[in-house]
Amino acid sequence: MIMKLEPIFKETLWGGEKLKTRFGFKTPYEKTGEVWCISGLKDQANRIENTTFSGKTLYDLWQEERHLFGGKEGDYFPILVKLIDANQDLSIQVHPDNAKAREKGSLGKTECWTILDCEKDSTIIIGHNASTLDELKTAIEEKRVLDIVNEHPIKKDDFFFIDAGTLHAIKGGTLLLEVQQSSDITYRFYDYERLDNGKPRPLHIDEALEVVKVPDRDIKTALETKYFDILFVNVAQSVFRKSHQHGDFVTVLDGEGYIDNILAKKGMSFFISSQTAYQVTGNVSLAIALIM
Repeated sequence: MIMKLEPIFKETLWGGEKLKTRFGFKTPYEKTGEVWCISGLKDQANRIENTTFSGKTLYDLWQEERHLFGGKEGDYFPILVKLIDANQDLSIQVHPDNAKAREKGSLGKTECWTILDCEKDSTIIIGHNASTLDELKTAIEEKRVLDIVNEHPIKKDDFFFIDAGTLHAIKGGTLLLEVQQSSDITYRFYDYERLDNGKPRPLHIDEALEVVKVPDRDIKTALETKYFDILFVNVAQSVFRKSHQHGDFVTVLDGEGYIDNILAKKGMSFFISSQTAYQVTGNVSLAIALIM
């Protein structure tokens, strides 16, 4: 079964207009930072637009129709797929692993980024140069956070793996695809002392220091997780595929075509249920996220 998903839009302080201009989304916000393409979080789940499940959400299907996911076990829908337009720098932040997140009734947040486009000389932040937790704390107290983080140059099509506990930040001028564990827990470590509606956004220093890796200098450019996988498929004319045991979660990154007889164009996302044979035709580039 091929189910088309309704996108979820997120207004952010740092968002821009590229999700409108590049993907054609009709967002309700001037600054749209994120489009949630694949989400099964309880109160933030994509709605199904077709089939007999029209009107249901991915959360509903996970709770009520687990056979569509090949009987995958687990209390929480496992993945979240986003398109992110960083018109300005995001906060320097960190996410907990499964063990720490379980205390808050959530999965942890391991993620990966694929750079879809970026401005010249763009960078991202991954990891830091502190050797000890005390050194990291001192940098915070002395307002030297930017001196100890690892800033890394990026270009289109670069791929980065961000394990839970890794200090990181997407920087301004970057458009990317993010595939992550299904979690919305973020601990802000540093936010450039900027204001939102006249007030600084809250930081979460204690929580961040509890989960951050020390030391953490590595930049990982290959996927190293047991939680999810991602395939990139470029279709020039026609491709046949059988969906994964737990389903295919498809986001169209470029072009236009059909999945069987369903229109699939840039920005659209689909859930293709477990072990479904399907054909993709046209000239189209797909990102297929998989639950492992």
